[in-house]
Amino acid sequence: MTTTLDNRKQRLIQEILKLEREDDVSKVEAQVEAIQIEKNRSNGAMPDLDFYTGNIEEKVDIEKISKEQNVQKLSMKELNDMIEVADFQEDINDLLLALK
Repeated sequence: MTTTLDNRKQRLIQEILKLEREDDVSKVEAQVEAIQIEKNRSNGAMPDLDFYTGNIEEKVDIEKISKEQNVQKLSMKELNDMIEVADFQEDINDLLLALK
């Protein structure tokens, strides 16, 4: 049975190698990804990570991420208020330097 499965896989690989149109290859990729996602879900893998399969961008665009996550800029007064409430045991400047 394994030989038959291996033969089928090899035949499928050969057929994929014959594809010439990018959209055909994209369709095959989508099918394989869908099968892997379903397999991962049935194995108890983390479905939250499915989104990142094929969706990792080459460059980080901070402005784009800020817009997507609706990030609001913090004023110095708001930051200072948060620092006061946090009641740090160490000097805030020392803590900020440790982040560098």
